[in-house]
Amino acid sequence: MWIDKTHNIKGNQTAGFSFITVCLRGLAALLMTFLLCLTGYLPVQAASPDDWYGVSGTFNQKDGNQYNSGKLQLLPLDNGGVLFELDVMQGSEAEDMTTDFRLSGTFHVEENGTGTCEEETESGLVSLRFVLDGDTVTVTQTGTLPVPVEGIYIWLEKSLEVTPESAGELLEGLATAATSLNHNNGEYRLEMSDTEVDGWFYDMKAVFADTGVLIGEFLIANDLSAVYRIDTETPILIYGSADSMMKAAHDMVLEKGEEPLTVAGSETDIGDGLVYSIPLVTATPSRSALPVGETAKVVSVTPGNVPAMITCTSENPEVASVDADGVITGISPGTATITGTLSVDGSEKAFSFDINVWVKSIQGLDIKTNFQVGETFKMNAQPIGVSDPINWSVSNTDLAEIDASTGVFTGKKEGQLTLIAQSGDLKQEWDVKVGSASASSDVGAKATSNSGFLLASIVGSLLVIGVVALVLIKQKQKHHNP
Repeated sequence: MWIDKTHNIKGNQTAGFSFITVCLRGLAALLMTFLLCLTGYLPVQAASPDDWYGVSGTFNQKDGNQYNSGKLQLLPLDNGGVLFELDVMQGSEAEDMTTDFRLSGTFHVEENGTGTCEEETESGLVSLRFVLDGDTVTVTQTGTLPVPVEGIYIWLEKSLEVTPESAGELLEGLATAATSLNHNNGEYRLEMSDTEVDGWFYDMKAVFADTGVLIGEFLIANDLSAVYRIDTETPILIYGSADSMMKAAHDMVLEKGEEPLTVAGSETDIGDGLVYSIPLVTATPSRSALPVGETAKVVSVTPGNVPAMITCTSENPEVASVDADGVITGISPGTATITGTLSVDGSEKAFSFDINVWVKSIQGLDIKTNFQVGETFKMNAQPIGVSDPINWSVSNTDLAEIDASTGVFTGKKEGQLTLIAQSGDLKQEWDVKVGSASASSDVGAKATSNSGFLLASIVGSLLVIGVVALVLIKQKQKHHNP
């Protein structure tokens, strides 16, 4: 009996433990399921709406290859939306064919950090979902597109590349008050130029579809960093900033020995020539060299003639001064360095350039001042600071003649005269001698003759004194001899 009871007790204990085990296993399964579900939602919770507004740049599709690849560009907008452009390619090595597809749009970020966008296509409504997790964006797609765009996109670089589609989306994502674009006023189309304006902007016009009447014209930066409206009195910044433009440069290829005017830039040797990297935004003088007493103006250089404010000073005010309006005045011959700051819509950068100051003059390049009678020579001189040609003349046409325009000089008769070169109100003169009978030559000859006569007189006197002394010495010796 005891055995039976003992057996029964053991059986009850076994049953109790089995129940507990089942419950624990069930709880573990539920916990695992919850964790798995939670893991599925983690990417959504990984980013907040604020995180999206710090994302601007290009992402490449993970595991892309030669025939299947994708690129995602993201740009946060001022209105709280995010501009996106998906550029994907799909194909196969067997068929050696690929299909390209581009889709641009704007999505708004929900409170859970997910971006959603719906696009109406020929195949129906397509819904896209964007999930940001660190440097990765996961795109899921519901609906049919010519090429699927879903996938994982990994951060590549901060730069962006403008396309007609992305430029149009950017414009339509801006406030109507800034762009005047409103479909309620009539259907319109956007037309973008194929070439860049001043190496930085693309020109885009908005016109009514039925009449072609202009609604607005815009300059869109090639990295989507700024939009200016230009169908106004002066270009007006309506989106972004000039920061990126202020840092940008363009390349200028020149032959060796050439230099890019007064704009400073870095230099690269490419063998037959040089490549200068020239800043897109800078300041330069209206004249690279300046005569004493004359003025030049500091002017800004900006793509699209975007307005700029200039403040500048002269580091060599004794050579050239500069006032608050950027007017440079030449003070004395030399080189002056002008430094300052350019400001474009709140973005600033420093600049510096040199300006040469000189006195107006005529510089003799090839001048001869001694001639034989009948000898011919071509004079050459350069006017500095004036544009009038040289006019040649001589003070005495009996002694020499010169062609007024060519400067060909011919000696005719012995003598001394003045050679004259004149350009505008500038004049330069040189003394010229023809032959050996000039006034200066006669004076020299007389001086030489007088000197010779004096020397001969001295030598003659010494000889006489010597002879007399010798005679006296001999007579004295004769008297002393017995």
